[in-house]
Amino acid sequence: IPFVPAIDQALQRDGLRILTGLHVHETQFDGGAHISHRHCRRTDSCEDAIDQLVRFRWRAGFAEGETQVRGFGRSADTESTIAAVRALGVTVEDEDVDSLRVAGAGLRGLRPPGAPIDCGNSGTTLRLLAGILAGQEGRFELTGDDSLRRRPVDRVADPLAQMGAHVGSADGTPPLDIVGGELRGIRYELPVASAQVKSCVLLAGLYAHGRTTVLEPVPTRDHTERMLAAAGAPVTRRPGRVSV
Repeated sequence: IPFVPAIDQALQRDGLRILTGLHVHETQFDGGAHISHRHCRRTDSCEDAIDQLVRFRWRAGFAEGETQVRGFGRSADTESTIAAVRALGVTVEDEDVDSLRVAGAGLRGLRPPGAPIDCGNSGTTLRLLAGILAGQEGRFELTGDDSLRRRPVDRVADPLAQMGAHVGSADGTPPLDIVGGELRGIRYELPVASAQVKSCVLLAGLYAHGRTTVLEPVPTRDHTERMLAAAGAPVTRRPGRVSV
């Protein structure tokens, strides 16, 4: 993967600031990454805030080295993400009520846990994790609570299958079974605007041979592509499309 050295270089830079549009995340690097999550402004969406936190934890989980997350705030969705990260072999230490230390497993370092991964009620966790696991070696099963198991997963399963992953589901709903492997880049037009589906495809694109481009009918939240670009991934953004 050509951008892996760039990620390592980005993690050594001092004083990187990631502006996501909702929060300012300050990172200071001293042998690792330190992510400080401040607070929601009154005009912010709490759902957007949770989505950002989930994305940060997944980036920490498959990054190289250690990431410290401070002031993130706990919720059912973010706790589901922590549990899923740990199930995949990533070391996550609770330093305080609002502080975590994550020892990343590396881009291809996640391992099948030997049991279904419970995403709780977090659709963000399931959809983003599906993209990451599509590029890992082994077989993974993603499930969740009764509510999550009633939600359709075809919108992430279809593009992942086009990229070469083996994806199966229970009549289009979770559990979602993923056999990771060698992926190929695709040009994918979202049938319905969705930041989570876009993120799933882009994360899978990190593991693919060739360029992966997602076209969206209307602009959606862009937290994932901003974070990937800040980490050194070769992200190209143009109106209505993003490539990696």
